[in-house]
Amino acid sequence: MANPTGSNQGRWAVAELVATVALPTVALIWLTDAERLGPLYGLGAALVPPILWSIVSMIRERRVSALAVI
Repeated sequence: MANPTGSNQGRWAVAELVATVALPTVALIWLTDAERLGPLYGLGAALVPPILWSIVSMIRERRVSALAVI
């Protein structure tokens, strides 16, 4: 039988990669155009997911996510 905690941690690892790498990358690519938000607001929008992830990580695990800090 599979280890349920290992599977859960795998899901959190994938969610962390999505929140700290994939979403900011997509936001920087799509939102920093002058027709959309522009560079300043696009960068601000790209920083929201890692900041939220670090807050959730601090509350849930009582530690700061190194990937969110980078």
